[in-house]
Amino acid sequence: MSNNQTVADRTTVIAAVRRLLESRHPGGVTLDVVPDGVRQDQDWWYVPVRPSAQPCKRFEYYETLAEVENEIQKSEHLTVLLLPLAPYSVDFRFRSETSDAERSKVWDDLRARFSAGGVAGVENPYLEVQPDGDYWVVVWVRNLADAERVGEELRASPVIDVGSVSVKPEDTFLNRSST
Repeated sequence: MSNNQTVADRTTVIAAVRRLLESRHPGGVTLDVVPDGVRQDQDWWYVPVRPSAQPCKRFEYYETLAEVENEIQKSEHLTVLLLPLAPYSVDFRFRSETSDAERSKVWDDLRARFSAGGVAGVENPYLEVQPDGDYWVVVWVRNLADAERVGEELRASPVIDVGSVSVKPEDTFLNRSST
C-alpha cells in the first residue's frame, strides 16, 4: 500500500462515493452505487455506478465519474475506479393497426402512466414508431422492482395490447470510449 493510501472498508468507500455523487446529475440523471458489485483488489476499489436513465450526453456521465474518482483520491486518499453501468430499462413493442387518433390515445395513456403521478421511479419514457407499424417504447427505471411495476402497469392497460416486456440490462458495463 502506498504511503498516502488509507485503510477503508467497503461501507466507507460506498458512503464516500454516494456522498460525492448525490449533488451531481449529468444530463439530469441521478447516479447511485450498486453495493453488491463493490470489490477491492489490492489498493484499488472497483465501484459500479448506475444512472437512473440513459444520459443524453454520455460524455457528461463519464466526466462526472472521473471527477468523483479524483476527489476521492484527494479527500479520502482512496484509489477508486467507478465502473459505469447501463441504466435499467423496460422495453416493449406493441402493434397498433388503428388510426392516428387511436395511436394518439395510446401515447396519451403511456404518458399518463409514466409521468408524475404515474409509476414511481420511472424516468424519460421514449417512444418510437417502427416502419412496420409497431411501437417500440423504452421506459428508464431506477431498479428491478420499478421495472416489475412498469410491466404490471403495461399489462393492466386497457388501451395497449403488450406482447412481451423485457427488462435490461442485468449488469451491463458501459464502454467509456463510446459516446
